[in-house]
Amino acid sequence: MNRINTILEKERTNTDNIFLYLQEGRFTAFGRSAYYAVLLCPKLAVNWSRTDAAGSFVCIRIPDDRLCSLLEKYSTLADDECIRITPPLNICRQWDYFAEWEERQLYLASKIDIE
Repeated sequence: MNRINTILEKERTNTDNIFLYLQEGRFTAFGRSAYYAVLLCPKLAVNWSRTDAAGSFVCIRIPDDRLCSLLEKYSTLADDECIRITPPLNICRQWDYFAEWEERQLYLASKIDIE
């Protein structure tokens, strides 16, 4: 299983964190992490991409200034794999709306290639 598919599998059960992965030189949130990130920073540009194994998925590349802001405001842990940000509980409680949001974004957002 490639890295993106592993990340997307992890996102299926993510109910309370924003996981940011270094992808092509930029920190990127996938799936539910992207959803939580856009709830905290509504002006973030949502994109979508696709893999044969996982199908279509949403992602957000986090600009450096927004990343710094998130790191300053919220509890953060970092390791060799990713940065984990814990958003406020009121954001986490909105995970039930993720599927509807994701479906809408797959039609509205720009496609990008992720490797």
